[in-house]
Amino acid sequence: MKNNFLKKLKQGQLKFLILAGLFFSFLLLTTAPNSQAQTTETPDSKDAIAVRIVENPNHYSSARWYQLQNFQGSPQTLQVDGYEAIRNGRTVYVNAANVVDSNNDGTPDAFYTNIFIISYTESQRADTPDIFGQLLKNFKFNTNFFELGACSQTSDKSCLTNKDCPADEYCNSQKSKVVRDVKRLADLTEMQTALNAYKQKTGVYPSQIAGTYLAGKTLSTWSSWQESFAKDLGIVLPVDPINKLGTCDGYDPNTCWDASNKTFATNISQAILPSGSHVYAYLGDSRGANAKYCAQMESGYANLQSYNCFTDKRENSQPIIKDTALFGWPKKEFNGYVSVFDADGDPLKLSIALSSPAPNVWIQEKWGGFASSTITALPSKGQMKIYVPITGNAKAPGYYKVRLTLDDQQGAANSIFSQIYDLTVQPLTSSLSKTSKTVTIGQTDMASISGTDSNGDPIQNVYFESATYNSSPISQTVFTNSGFSIAGATLQESFRSAQKTGVYVVNVSANDSVAAGGKIFSNFTYTIVNKPPVFKSLVATFINNTTKTCAPGETCYVSIDNGEAATVRITGEDPDGHALSYSLVDNFGGKLSINSTSGVISGLQNLGYQELQDQVFNIEVKISDAYCANSSPAECSSNYSFSLKVMKYCSVNLPGSTLYKELQQTVTVANSGDNLNTGLFLSDCSEIGTSSMDVKFVGEAHSQAIILVSDLSKSMDANITIAGVSQPAVTRLKSALTKTTTGFLDSVYGIASTWPSQYFIKVGLIAYNTGVVSSQPLTNLVTSGNLSSLKNIINNYTTYYQTDTLSALNAAETALAGVTDPNTEKIVILMSDGIPGIDGYTIKNPYCYEPSEPTCYCGGTAPDNCNPWPSCDYTKEYVSYSQDSCSCVCACGGTSPNCTARATCPAGQEQGGCTADDCYTPTPPPHSSFNPFQKIKRFFAKLLNIKPAQAITTQNECAYKSCEAAFPDFSCPSNQYMSCSYYWTLNCDLTPDVDKQANIIKSKGISLYTIYYDTSNTSTPKQKMCNWSSNNGVNCDNNTYAFAGSDIDTMIKKVLGRIVTKPKDVTVGNSLILDQDSASTTSFVSGAQVGGLSCGAITPKVTFSNNGYLEFSNIKLNYCPAKLHP
Repeated sequence: MKNNFLKKLKQGQLKFLILAGLFFSFLLLTTAPNSQAQTTETPDSKDAIAVRIVENPNHYSSARWYQLQNFQGSPQTLQVDGYEAIRNGRTVYVNAANVVDSNNDGTPDAFYTNIFIISYTESQRADTPDIFGQLLKNFKFNTNFFELGACSQTSDKSCLTNKDCPADEYCNSQKSKVVRDVKRLADLTEMQTALNAYKQKTGVYPSQIAGTYLAGKTLSTWSSWQESFAKDLGIVLPVDPINKLGTCDGYDPNTCWDASNKTFATNISQAILPSGSHVYAYLGDSRGANAKYCAQMESGYANLQSYNCFTDKRENSQPIIKDTALFGWPKKEFNGYVSVFDADGDPLKLSIALSSPAPNVWIQEKWGGFASSTITALPSKGQMKIYVPITGNAKAPGYYKVRLTLDDQQGAANSIFSQIYDLTVQPLTSSLSKTSKTVTIGQTDMASISGTDSNGDPIQNVYFESATYNSSPISQTVFTNSGFSIAGATLQESFRSAQKTGVYVVNVSANDSVAAGGKIFSNFTYTIVNKPPVFKSLVATFINNTTKTCAPGETCYVSIDNGEAATVRITGEDPDGHALSYSLVDNFGGKLSINSTSGVISGLQNLGYQELQDQVFNIEVKISDAYCANSSPAECSSNYSFSLKVMKYCSVNLPGSTLYKELQQTVTVANSGDNLNTGLFLSDCSEIGTSSMDVKFVGEAHSQAIILVSDLSKSMDANITIAGVSQPAVTRLKSALTKTTTGFLDSVYGIASTWPSQYFIKVGLIAYNTGVVSSQPLTNLVTSGNLSSLKNIINNYTTYYQTDTLSALNAAETALAGVTDPNTEKIVILMSDGIPGIDGYTIKNPYCYEPSEPTCYCGGTAPDNCNPWPSCDYTKEYVSYSQDSCSCVCACGGTSPNCTARATCPAGQEQGGCTADDCYTPTPPPHSSFNPFQKIKRFFAKLLNIKPAQAITTQNECAYKSCEAAFPDFSCPSNQYMSCSYYWTLNCDLTPDVDKQANIIKSKGISLYTIYYDTSNTSTPKQKMCNWSSNNGVNCDNNTYAFAGSDIDTMIKKVLGRIVTKPKDVTVGNSLILDQDSASTTSFVSGAQVGGLSCGAITPKVTFSNNGYLEFSNIKLNYCPAKLHP
């Protein structure tokens, strides 16, 4: 069948094949499987040679096809590979055959013609025409015809084309036959054209042919063909390429006509010619109504039979199969060979059919690709090849049978030869490999046996036959429990607990139906090995995070301090990659332990602990892999040992183990933060224990003015529990002030009495909000302790109303106003348990109103003539007023002015009416004016000049203000007045005013200490008082000037300690050295214990508070020598 590419060419989808250089390349064009074209391109120009293929369904000659295209020119005739062609300039037109295998049976069977247009571009090179000429000379068509034929007369000479034969002979090869049939088809087309033209002109076909042997008939070998028939048609008629009648004994050999008897050798009217005739014939009837023109085709293709108009009379020779070679091997391509022969030289067609077994059995026996099977003719004459893609299984001879059928395609009774032949599949040599592997225990592995059976099939499965371990037989169960299993042709190995190191051999078999006994044999050999672990490294890690390492082959020594919790890590390495475990050969009675996984040895601090001499230990570690239960000890483990030296023990707390060093001379430290430069340097030192030294405290004298301001509000009656003892806060305050010797007053007295007379001490006591009900014992304050010695230097002032902190600080500022000596330290100590506040006013809601008309309360005419207001005795009378008059009225009877007096009430009661029955005991208000210090004031009034507090800072909070002053931005129309609502406010917060006064005090160089005694468990007052202190609210929990808590005595002592000028709070190293003698300017502490000293230069930092300096002597150090790993 025709190739689809021709259709694309017909539609204009033309492709040109171009090759570079001067070389010729013969390409099999897919559009014409039996045609070949060559193309070329010059390397340094754009000259090109191309081939175009056009269908020629009407079988025109190349000249006729050229003419029908209306091409202009004068083409020349020539031949290309035996085919007739014409050339016009740079283009050659060839009418050639294309014979294809239409049914894919391996034999070409369909004949077509194409016009091959071969052309080259207008030359830019001089040699391009020569190249084109060489291409035409060597151009080959029909490359699928390679079987040689014989020359027509010289039968022993082989040929492919006429050129291979002597002159005047032609070649009988199939290709030559095809070439001649192409010319016959073109000639018949020319004859058809001429006959159609004749009939169109005359209305009939030629019927009266002059000089012909038979009326209305002529052959191309007869003289009438050209002399009469051609003249009638007006053309030169073509003749058959062979143009010869077959053998006709007794007749003219050229015409087969018997002139004497006027007869032809055969019945031409029955379309019979002498055998072997190749002529053109014209057969017309007497009227010219019908005509037949035809030829005798040689190539034998079915689609050309319609052009044959004669039956060859010759007897047909039956084709024969001379020999076969139908042998194959399993799974290979099957290539069978058949030797065929036809005495007549007819084209033969060979076919094959499965005879036995049944076709489905062939498939079961793994024959494959029957649909792609082919039968092709070989270059050697009479040889054909049968091809099947896949050969099936090997079987005994005679199992496979096929029927071969040979057809000469002449349609004669003996045209077919058919016979059954054996097809033999030879068995292949079976093979089965042996496998030997060495595997490390614990690993998973697999090994496969490869091989093929007699059919070439790969061995898929092998089966257990027997097994041995170290040459001793073992059962299949033992073999399986040792971790081996067979799956297919693979032996899988995975560790199981029963597996041991050694050699396992398993003998296996595979099925092979052709082999002896139906089996072939092989074996697997597995050697299970285990290489022992080896020591890799030792890393000792000391408590100071330094390390020491030891490598393989090195003698290892490790030294540690006594009791040092160092660790030693042993690391092994297993050549097989097995997990390792570690154990101690000797754990020294349980003192050492080792982590079996990490190899870390701990407990080293237990060896030689607190021994006063160095100790040496040999430590041995066993390194094992995970398969010691399946291997010998030599295969699974190794030992490593090292020496450990433990230094002798030393403790600063153990006499006899330490070293000592002393310094006798005195060292002075003048400033807090300086170092105590002893001049000692301890280099061989690891630790200094508690050491001792003598300390002399030397103070400085300063004039001081101290004002103690104390809140004695009602809340001071609250009980405070300290160390299990519950007492009112005011009682604790009194004790803190008046306690003999250690109280505030006695402490101040003690300091003052020891100082020279030129130093001045002023002590002021200010009490405010004196509303404590139970504070009567405070009236004896001045008789306590040594107050009598201070009576000429103590000032006292008392505020009487509420928590008036503002007035109290104003009084403190006033008391210190007369101290002008710049060398005198001014100190205010403020003690309180609450937020400052007094009763006052709150002004709200300003509004405007229009004044009403004036009226008179006691009658008369407003505004100028009102009756006067009566003058009454309000202790007995009250005013009674009406619209017309006012008068005095007695409250308890009688007539004014002679009124009855009210009954007198007992002490402590008040009169609520007129009679004794109306007397009652009043409840004190929350902010009472009760004054427990009143007697103190009267006592001191005789000795001191008591002055009232000056309003240094004026109260602003809750003070009475006019409406206009309170709301300066509020205004009323000119005809209205402004008014406000006034509210009485209890305990109004004076914090803003106190904040201002505290800042004023601090701005004048006065140190302001605050003591918040917490009676209500609230934090707000604590923060406020811390804000007032000289620390200004910074770090209130650890403040130099602000103290808070419930232990009033302790807080007062802290304040007192702050204002004493002798060094205190002395620290050396990490030790606090206390001076128990706070009254003297000079004191001495012998053998003070000092810790926290460091090795090296002994220069501990010394810190202290207050002025003065310190002297250190008789320094004794207790230390241990330096450690290996400090």
